[in-house]
Amino acid sequence: MVHGLCFIDWATKCFEGTKYNSFYDYKVCDDWIEKEIERLFEILHNLNLKLNNPDISNERQNQIKYKMAIIKGFQNATFSLRDSCDR
Repeated sequence: MVHGLCFIDWATKCFEGTKYNSFYDYKVCDDWIEKEIERLFEILHNLNLKLNNPDISNERQNQIKYKMAIIKGFQNATFSLRDSCDR
């Protein structure tokens, strides 16, 4: 829940500035995007470690690759949001 709220807080401030601060202004979310980028990198790193395990089945490798593709999509969207913001 906090994660979603921080996304909304951060994205709204990014595109609307301080217009909605009277409705919400969560200081705990100010560095959300940088923490999110770090979290996604960590997830990818851990999945990559699992993928490089020679003892896992092909089915499990495919599951990990699928998860990695999804995380990379989130990562790209997060970079786009950060890069498009004048915050």
